[in-house]
Amino acid sequence: MSQGPRKGAFVIHAFKSAPPKDSDMPHKHWGKLRDAIMQIFNENAGELSFEELYRTGYNMVLHKFGDFLYSNVENLLTERSKELCEVVAKTPDEMLLQEVKKTWHDHKRSLTMVRDILMYMDRTYVKQNQKRPVFEMGLNVFCQNCTRSPRVKDRIKNLLLQLIQQERDGEKVDRNLIRCTTQMLLDMGKVVYAEDFERPFVESSQHYYMVEAQRLIQASSTPEYLRRAEQRLNEEADRVTACLSTEWGSGSGIRSTVEAELVGKQMEALLVKEGSGIVHLLEEDKLEDLRRMFELFSRVSGGPQLIEDALADRVSQQGREVVESAENQTDPVGYVKKLIGIKDQYDYIIRHAFRDDKAFTNRLHKSFEVFVNLNARSPEYISLAMDAHLRGQRKAAAGAAAASDEQQVEVQLEKALQMFRFLQ
Repeated sequence: MSQGPRKGAFVIHAFKSAPPKDSDMPHKHWGKLRDAIMQIFNENAGELSFEELYRTGYNMVLHKFGDFLYSNVENLLTERSKELCEVVAKTPDEMLLQEVKKTWHDHKRSLTMVRDILMYMDRTYVKQNQKRPVFEMGLNVFCQNCTRSPRVKDRIKNLLLQLIQQERDGEKVDRNLIRCTTQMLLDMGKVVYAEDFERPFVESSQHYYMVEAQRLIQASSTPEYLRRAEQRLNEEADRVTACLSTEWGSGSGIRSTVEAELVGKQMEALLVKEGSGIVHLLEEDKLEDLRRMFELFSRVSGGPQLIEDALADRVSQQGREVVESAENQTDPVGYVKKLIGIKDQYDYIIRHAFRDDKAFTNRLHKSFEVFVNLNARSPEYISLAMDAHLRGQRKAAAGAAAASDEQQVEVQLEKALQMFRFLQ
């Protein structure tokens, strides 16, 4: 058995006949709606009949007074926004964002109820005349007459940037307050958000991290700077995600701006720092620091190429020392063993610090092709080394050596063969 409408439900019944015409109807109906909307704004909506108010708005639109109704609603919402602005503008800075948050929340809640009683106008007159829906129009007039008021706009921006800088400096701030305020600006439109917050935020971030990078680069070793930069980037990504309505990797430029200041503009200085630059890190096999350098440099254009160039220079220097050393010319096996040692070292570094990047491996091989061929006797020395390994392999087999020893000989033979491939 079907049930009737539940008690208290908002039900709109069709008219049995067209309401009688009344020349003063629009003014009477608007007066009724205006009083109700003011009651809503003053949080006294408990006694209002939303069904009756809906019908009042319905009648006005039905009798072609939609333009009259819409313009009066817009004027009323504008007056209300200006009244709210007076309260907000008089609020001291230390409480301004809290007041804006509360005012915005209350205003949106009231607009939701106003939208409900004027729903018929939204569905017909607004669509037919390409006007802003009531709720959207209410947000827009609040934006223009309150949050973008000359007495409020810059104060909101400056307080948000101040809170963000305080957190960057280690102070505890109300992240939810920042999030609610930036979301409010985004709700008012992407243009409002970009102009009133996002662009100033990116600009202030650029200056902040420019100063931070200059201070750190002077006071820190390369590994210390890399650790601090990594920490700063992680903190900023978390801050943007948790507090702002900007995406860390979006087109806003915040990520690329911070990375450019902390990493991009400091790469060359970090590579050549005396006693801690890349040559030191390579010599000491500082894999964790090299990995961190590679990960950070990979965030900016041309970063990995700088590491690749520095690695190739260092490999070439070590290789030339081997092939040009007079002492090594008397020991062909030792000569090749040292070359193999260099390759093993950098193969390991590339694999464990540089993500086994093929570009690094190819550059390593090209470096070997250059310096191995600087010594005209390299083919002879490599052949002698391979011959020695082959003899060692036969002795191991004849003497029933342990499998591990035989395998080691085979590995050394394969590595000597790799040196042979670099010959031109």
